[in-house]
Amino acid sequence: MLFFDDEKVREAPIDVIEDALEAVRVHMRMDVAYISEVSGDSVIFRHIAGTDSCPLLEVGRALPDTHTFCGSIANTDIPFVVPDTHVDPAIKDLPFIHDAKVRAFVAVPISHFNGEHFGMFCCYSHEPRPDISQRDLATVLMFAKLTVRTLKQHFDTQAEIEMLRSQLAAVIKEDALSIHLQPIVSLSDRRPMAAEALSRFSVHPSLGPQWWFEQAQRSDMQIELEVAAVSKALRHLNQMPERTYLSVNASPLTVSSPQFMEAMRGVPTDRVLVELTEREIILETTPLMQALAVLREKRIGIAIDDVGAGYAGLSTIVSLKPNVLKLDRSLVSQIQSCTVKQSLTKAMVHFATEMDAFLVAEGVETVQEHDALRRMGVRLGQGFYYARPTEAEKATKAMRDFYADRPTLRSVS
Repeated sequence: MLFFDDEKVREAPIDVIEDALEAVRVHMRMDVAYISEVSGDSVIFRHIAGTDSCPLLEVGRALPDTHTFCGSIANTDIPFVVPDTHVDPAIKDLPFIHDAKVRAFVAVPISHFNGEHFGMFCCYSHEPRPDISQRDLATVLMFAKLTVRTLKQHFDTQAEIEMLRSQLAAVIKEDALSIHLQPIVSLSDRRPMAAEALSRFSVHPSLGPQWWFEQAQRSDMQIELEVAAVSKALRHLNQMPERTYLSVNASPLTVSSPQFMEAMRGVPTDRVLVELTEREIILETTPLMQALAVLREKRIGIAIDDVGAGYAGLSTIVSLKPNVLKLDRSLVSQIQSCTVKQSLTKAMVHFATEMDAFLVAEGVETVQEHDALRRMGVRLGQGFYYARPTEAEKATKAMRDFYADRPTLRSVS
């Protein structure tokens, strides 16, 4: 008897299961092969390979258990290998054997790991098959085991995804998501011009925020988690100095969603910057381009992250028409010692100027990097050299304190 541990066979990878059914059917020169599932007092045909004129044999059709021989196989009331059903009147008179004109079959029961009977892996012929034997049973067992392994792997993955969805729903509902802010500063005097909202999780914090967003993408909860993070970040906008911007991160999928647009309602949009994250290639899809047009109408700025190292090529950047380009930290690191990085950065300064966009250097960690970037004409920077991400309340207070001490500052220089 074969075992697996989930009841939802209908959700299994259909192509693998049906390939196995077709392979065993052809190998054994049978007319039909199928997998059935016991559900209460009924037997349901879940997967079928081959053709049969019997109207009872359809995927999804349920028959009374008494009409099939699935239970008889599970209880070993009849053999697993029957070369000719007409030899034994008890088998010949079984309703399904009669109605489907089954003259020979090889069948094995399938059960859950807890021992509960699931159904049957069966193949049959309309003609007697005196040549089939226990060796053919071994073949059916081999293919049935392949099917069972496929089912188990699929169900293990599905169970993991369901667990992730439950965890993510709890994170959103139970306020386990918090916002830290990292300032984006003017390189001339380090004044905070904006702040990027970064998510932090109190559940399994050692895994890091990227892990949570990757799992959200994997479990089809990317939009829900990103919108929750954006909504929470926007609550801190009114705590920031009036002349500063808040940058929130969202994937192209989320930006294109109605949930994201709803999150943008009722906020001072002329102080919000949407930073397109690149967990996947940015495709210039119609929904994304339409969403960006709506954001521009609302005077919401658009930023492209990881320029120079991410998925977005220059042609994509031109099409998206961002207000801000964020130079990837891989180009910033040790830039004072690398002429190639310096040449690329100078080119990006010119490119941004031509696009009428601001260029922000990410990942600035040393005074040498800061000085080199400023000499090359980069006007904005972000990184540990200026400030680490901190709780939103502390970060907004530090920004307000900076401007309170320097009331005459007005623009980027």
